[in-house]
Amino acid sequence: MPLLETATAAALRARATGLRRLATQLTERDLRNLYDVRRRAGDDVWRGPLPDRCRDEVLVAQRRLDLAVDDLRRHALVLERQADEIDLRAAATAGLPA
Repeated sequence: MPLLETATAAALRARATGLRRLATQLTERDLRNLYDVRRRAGDDVWRGPLPDRCRDEVLVAQRRLDLAVDDLRRHALVLERQADEIDLRAAATAGLPA
């Protein structure tokens, strides 16, 4: 397998790993914090239009973060597939005479 293609495939896999790591960090830290905020902003803590708006905004932030995490994982999968395709092409051409 040519060195450049191997390096490119490895770089794509490294980027995919980084994206998955970031998605995990966002899920474990930020989403958990938003769930805690929403839980603590219940009617037993405060009432009125401002707390309702706060809960709505936190819910919107949770949904956006969920979508961002999904996008990171989806993009990581695309990068890994691209790396696999590079490896397959390189393996297929490795045995052919130049």
